[in-house]
Amino acid sequence: MKDKEKLYRELDAYLLAAWHPQKEASGYQRKYSIALPGALHKPDHSDHEMFESIVPAGLDERLRQPQETFHEMLFRLMDETGETDAEIYHRAGIDRRYFAKIRSGSVPRKTTVMALCLALKLDVDRAKDLMKLGGYAFSDARRRDVIVLFCLEREIYDLMEVNELLDHYREKLLTEA
Repeated sequence: MKDKEKLYRELDAYLLAAWHPQKEASGYQRKYSIALPGALHKPDHSDHEMFESIVPAGLDERLRQPQETFHEMLFRLMDETGETDAEIYHRAGIDRRYFAKIRSGSVPRKTTVMALCLALKLDVDRAKDLMKLGGYAFSDARRRDVIVLFCLEREIYDLMEVNELLDHYREKLLTEA
């Protein structure tokens, strides 16, 4: 139990430093500029030169290279583990039918992608990459996301243990294991 208490204290400190709930409450207010009639800018030759001066060299080439999709990255990472699909989706708390939908091209929910990151034992950078390709991101405004990042950083990959931490903070569990 002492280890759990220490883990909770570490997570408390981590949340104090990394969790920013006010971002969620503010709704990320954006400021929009308003173009007045007659003030619209018409592009000319100098705009093209300015654009070329701020675009990083080689960007055009990088944009033409094919990017890995969410499914390509997920299944490559799964292949790299040397484990069967069933071992991974069971560890992620996913049932066979839902995994079959993912295998056939369906993009899973954010919580499922987080559970897959844990099941694949990804480091934080690779987890962020997989989340991004799935159309998601870890948010420092969401306590659940910060707790999952804490677990990834500390190599706590067991879904039951992660869910226990989430439950301790009254957060929704990733998946039912």
